[in-house]
Amino acid sequence: MTDLFDKRREYGIEGIDVSTLDSNPFKELSSWLELALSQNILDATAMVLSTVDENHCPDSRIVLMKAVESEKLIFFTNYQ
Repeated sequence: MTDLFDKRREYGIEGIDVSTLDSNPFKELSSWLELALSQNILDATAMVLSTVDENHCPDSRIVLMKAVESEKLIFFTNYQ
C-alpha cells in the first residue's frame, strides 16, 4: 500500500487574524463564502451538518449551503 503520510495538499495560504473578524459570525461567514466563490474554490458551499440524538450519539452528513439570510443558514441535503 502507498504511504499515506505524505499525501496531502495545502488548503490555505493565510491564517485567521482574530482581531480582523467581524463580531457578527453570519457576516464573517458571508465574507468567507464570497471569497471562496470568487476564487473558484471547489465545493465552496459544502459543509458538514452534525446532530446528536437523545442517546448523545452524533450523526453527520454533507450538505450544500444555499443562502445566509437573517442569521440563518439555508442548506440543501439529499438525505435519505
